[in-house]
Amino acid sequence: VCFVVSHFAARAARLNKRQKNYVESVSHLSSHVKHQLLHSYDHIFWMVDFNYRVDLGSHGTPSEFQRVNALIKQGQYDSLVRCDQLRQQMQLGSVFYGFSEGEISFAPTYRMVAGESKEYGNKRNQNPSYCDRVRNR
Repeated sequence: VCFVVSHFAARAARLNKRQKNYVESVSHLSSHVKHQLLHSYDHIFWMVDFNYRVDLGSHGTPSEFQRVNALIKQGQYDSLVRCDQLRQQMQLGSVFYGFSEGEISFAPTYRMVAGESKEYGNKRNQNPSYCDRVRNR
């Protein structure tokens, strides 16, 4: 069993940097084991602030921030997950090939206002997102 903890590049526009963070992490960790990291363990749990964002196409705009909040209030989490950058990159085979994740059937946790029920802070119109995740293989 292997546990990996990471922090990937922040902000929606840094998608390529996050992919590079993943490749660097696997490469660095693999240099510390006799074989490739992804093939050396029966189970790998990767706990990380991935910083992948929900992106409906115009991330960082007030209108998209409002659209994401409206989908949350309507409980339309499937719509948000379909626009999740990490899920999209995994489907393309760019990162975390062979890893899985439990179903996401809850509101995003990123940018929640402390002490408020389902209220999100509007720092630079960053969409509420599923940044903190656990992946396993």
